[in-house]
Amino acid sequence: MTYVSIDAQDSGVPQGTGHSKAVALISGGIDSPVAAWLIGRRGVSLDFVHFHSYPFSCSSAIEKAKELYLKVRNREGSELLLVPFLELQEAVLRNIPNRYRIVVYRRAMAVIAERIAQMKGASFIVTGDSLGQVSSQTLQNLATVDSAVSLPIVRPLIGFDKTEIIEIARKIGTYDISIRPHEDCCTLFAAGNPATRTVSSQIKAEEEKIDLMSIVKRCVDSATRFNAAVSV
Repeated sequence: MTYVSIDAQDSGVPQGTGHSKAVALISGGIDSPVAAWLIGRRGVSLDFVHFHSYPFSCSSAIEKAKELYLKVRNREGSELLLVPFLELQEAVLRNIPNRYRIVVYRRAMAVIAERIAQMKGASFIVTGDSLGQVSSQTLQNLATVDSAVSLPIVRPLIGFDKTEIIEIARKIGTYDISIRPHEDCCTLFAAGNPATRTVSSQIKAEEEKIDLMSIVKRCVDSATRFNAAVSV
C-alpha cells in the first residue's frame, strides 16, 4: 500500500530567498509537470523547455505543454520555450542504431536545456526521470545523459513510483491534461528495445556520426517563446 501526503499549495522555501533559477523540461506526460512543481514549491524560479516534432507530429502536444506550463509555472514572467527537435531526430534516425537513439535524444535535450539555462542565468536543469520506470531510465543511462552537460540535472521523482506521481498530479491539477493522447518526441523515431547499460564514450562515438553541435545551435536559435501574456 502506498501513502503519499502532499499539500497542493506552494510550501517550503519562500520565493526570493533561495537565489536559484532552473530550467525544467516539460513534456505532455504525467511525470515532468510533477517534477517541475516539486522544485517550484521550494522557491526555485522556473523557466520551461518543451521539445516538439511539429509538423511531423500534430500540434496537440504543443498545446498540452502550454496548458501544463500554465498549471505549474510559479512566477510572473516565466517562459515556456518550444524547441523544434525534428531535424535532430531525422539525423539520428539516418545515422545511429535504434538501440542508442533515445539516449542520444536525451543527451541532446540536456545540451539544449543547458544552453537555454545559461541564457536565463539558471543554475540547474529539472527533469521528470524516475529510476527504472522505463527501460531507458536506468542508472547507467541517466549517468550517460548527465555526462553531456556541466550543469547539474535534478530529478525530483527519482525514487517515486508511478502511483505516487499520479497522486501528486491529481492534487496539482495536471493529471487530466497529461493523460490526453499525445505523441512523445523521444519515442517517435525509436522502436524496439533501447540499450539499458550505455556509457558516455560509446554514445559519444555514435554522436560523431552527425553534426550534433550545429544542429543543437539551430534548435536553440529556432525556439519560440510562450508565456501567460504573449507568445513570440
